[in-house]
Amino acid sequence: MPDNETAVTNKLILEEIIRTRSELKNSIEASEARLLLKIEEANNKIKELEEENDNLKGKIEYLERDKKKKNIIVFGLNRASENITLEVICNEIETLLDVEVSKSDVSDIYTIGKGQNRPVKIEFTNYMIKNLILKNCFKPKGKHIKIANDLTPKQRKEGEILRKHLSLARLDENNKNCYIKGNKLIVDNKSYAPEDLEKIVINEDTIPARPNSAPATPTLQLTNHAIVKKQEQTAINKPINKAESSVKVAETPRNKKQEKEIPAIGIPKVTRSRTGSSSNNKL
Repeated sequence: MPDNETAVTNKLILEEIIRTRSELKNSIEASEARLLLKIEEANNKIKELEEENDNLKGKIEYLERDKKKKNIIVFGLNRASENITLEVICNEIETLLDVEVSKSDVSDIYTIGKGQNRPVKIEFTNYMIKNLILKNCFKPKGKHIKIANDLTPKQRKEGEILRKHLSLARLDENNKNCYIKGNKLIVDNKSYAPEDLEKIVINEDTIPARPNSAPATPTLQLTNHAIVKKQEQTAINKPINKAESSVKVAETPRNKKQEKEIPAIGIPKVTRSRTGSSSNNKL
């Protein structure tokens, strides 16, 4: 009898344990389902907010560009802020650029930044007079005066990307016609937007230094052949050290990094994008 009672008791305990485990499992599964549902709702909300944020950024960028499209920034006037007046600015423009500007053509002028010899922002009343000045901004040669478009940070970044890829594209002898038009890089009748170029990975060491007089224009398509050919030429022109063996001189200076294949997207690859100091593109 005691054995039977013990067996019955153990059976009841086992059944209770199984029932409790089942209830606990069902409770956990229900909690997981509710949690996953809340996570999905939160992800959807985040996606909506991100889209709304992108739309707002786009609208703000449009408004900023529209506000700046009639402006120019002048560097190197070498005048104290209190001596920069509307009359002085009009006379300077007429003297340097041979462009007649009346006081009614200017809506506002003010210096930006800190320190001496600060840049001067000029806001015109219409786009035509601003465009005429930019077309003649090359005239003051030998002077330290530079005239630039008033650009948003995004425009400056896009310009830096375009110029970088333009330089690379011109290094490739297979590219016959490379230039920047509007806000796109044109390489042999194919156009590339800055957002497309930004995704490409390029070895930054291959980018030639841009001279100060270079136009504010962009870049594209560099192949491994162009990189290796340039480095082989450098190795040939380099004076030979007597301590170096003839075997080392004959070697082609290739490394694994240079031999890595560039994707057949038709555009070069970039390791990191350089934020330009081209906060004001020189014209």
